[in-house]
Amino acid sequence: MSTVTVGDRSVTWRASLTLAAIVRELGLSQEYALADLEGKLVWKKDWETTTVPDGAKIRFHGIIAGG
Repeated sequence: MSTVTVGDRSVTWRASLTLAAIVRELGLSQEYALADLEGKLVWKKDWETTTVPDGAKIRFHGIIAGG
């Protein structure tokens, strides 16, 4: 079975898997703004159309701002 790794969790890979689908499937916080997909940074606005390759390693990140 093919999988992708999200932090320390695994998700079953499928050809149409997107970053947005992973967020929904894992019930991750909607507050994340950025994903690191195999070293490539992908903004949230592009998650619906960004497909994930088999075996990929992914980390989701929030943005911390202060003043």
